[in-house]
Amino acid sequence: MIWGKPMSGKSYLAGLFPAPLFLNTDSNAKANKYPFISLKNEYGKDGKITKDITDQLDEIITALTTEKHDYQTVIVDVIDDVVALIEEAVCNESGVKALSDIPYGKGYATEKTALQRFVTRLRTMPLNVIYVSREITMTDADGSNPVPQPSLPEKWQNIVNGNSDLVIRTRKIGERYLQQVTEQRKHYKQSRIESERVLKILKYIDYNFAKEEK
Repeated sequence: MIWGKPMSGKSYLAGLFPAPLFLNTDSNAKANKYPFISLKNEYGKDGKITKDITDQLDEIITALTTEKHDYQTVIVDVIDDVVALIEEAVCNESGVKALSDIPYGKGYATEKTALQRFVTRLRTMPLNVIYVSREITMTDADGSNPVPQPSLPEKWQNIVNGNSDLVIRTRKIGERYLQQVTEQRKHYKQSRIESERVLKILKYIDYNFAKEEK
């Protein structure tokens, strides 16, 4: 996962990965040079969703799995909005304004299941998968001790980051763009990176490779 403030280079860094396809919820999709699909809930004239985000995601993943293509990387930009779209779809289907209005916690369970299904299906594909999240700053009750973190709520981070080898924060300080690995599930050896493009990116972000065995 890549996270950071707006204009900190999140999408730029993601786009460096081989042959990317952006699954985009943000308004900046047309600003980059890469192929993209806009993710959304489609509404009818009656205000009901006619095609929801989960249907669209299933169609996209099925196409990537069964049809011939040249993509090597799928980028979900931004995952925060995908969660919001899933919640919107669940509420619309049940005719409520909030998940809490659905009895017995079924709304929350449906939302969680939909996100887990999406993440799991992406994980099983032979492609690089990158999730992009925005940045927020959390503080103590008195406003002290500011701590930056992904804006994706922690309960969803556990699902996404549990399937992410690296979590990278992007920052822009003056004219400089900086990248920092904030979490890692695997510690890679340079010799085990098969893709020259991915190896170049890891060197670009100053990744601390595992020591090679002599």
